[in-house]
Amino acid sequence: MSLLLQLFCAAGFSQNLPLKPFGEPFRRADLDVIWNAPTNALPAAYWVYRVRSATFSPALISYLMALGSLTENDRTNLTKSPLQDTNAVLFLSPDQSRMLWLYPPQGALEYDSQRLTPYGPTHLAEGVPPESQLFQLTTNFLPRLGINVSELSGKDRSTEPRFHFFASQVMYFVNHSFITNVESRGVRFRRLVDGMEFNGDGGNCEIDFGEHGKVVKLSLSWRELEHYRRYAAAPLATVTKWIRDGRGVVFKLSDGILDWPAVKRVTVTEVTPVWLGEQQAESQEFVHPLVRLTANIDTGEAKIAAIIWCPIIDESRPLKGK
Repeated sequence: MSLLLQLFCAAGFSQNLPLKPFGEPFRRADLDVIWNAPTNALPAAYWVYRVRSATFSPALISYLMALGSLTENDRTNLTKSPLQDTNAVLFLSPDQSRMLWLYPPQGALEYDSQRLTPYGPTHLAEGVPPESQLFQLTTNFLPRLGINVSELSGKDRSTEPRFHFFASQVMYFVNHSFITNVESRGVRFRRLVDGMEFNGDGGNCEIDFGEHGKVVKLSLSWRELEHYRRYAAAPLATVTKWIRDGRGVVFKLSDGILDWPAVKRVTVTEVTPVWLGEQQAESQEFVHPLVRLTANIDTGEAKIAAIIWCPIIDESRPLKGK
């Protein structure tokens, strides 16, 4: 059992979530917290979800194996590898240029064939789709993953999914000039559950499209979830107390030294509930909600923009029924 789950079992659920990877912990019993953000639209209750083992579509697995020219002969026995996990499946080509890795317990999948083509200044990629085509390529590919567009995080005040496009490129200096080789273009997106976005893994995906729109890389972390227990949302006074008690962490967005004993006040300007996702292949038995607070921290000498992560459910108030 991972350290994360040990903490869950030893200390209960949300109030002691291990948030340190998201920022620096702090404690200030008399911290002045001012809520200057609308909270009337926040949910009155939140589910905690249990993670179930995912079932990947045989059609998807066959498609990716064919895409990477992988066969059953390329299946690797992981019980004899450092991973030593019989739940994981790995297909690896003899020259190690293509791989397909599946980990159903955490809904994780990795496919990579980008090392198949040895690009160079005399061998540039051809037919890599422009960014203008990525939206259509992505939405066309989603059904293969069993994902609906309605499950994706959207743009503000819009049902259009929030896609983040990027390019993988290398520059060569040849004959006193630079040559740019765009090897692939890709897209990243996140998942919505109950109208809330995943932070971390468990609800994120990256797809890289190479020559002529062919998928050359796929990284999927999509937990299979079921309702476990429903909790009432903690009142703001309780969240304030948790912040003061050191149950939150802070991530600075602007420069400045945070000397907490000298901090005058913290003003919260935005409140966003999100899901806590563990790293892709880490064991995660439950998925919990937390709250992301956009804040200004007044040190007396400067105002530092920051994000504060904190629990949002009151585990002493489980709700009955469904």
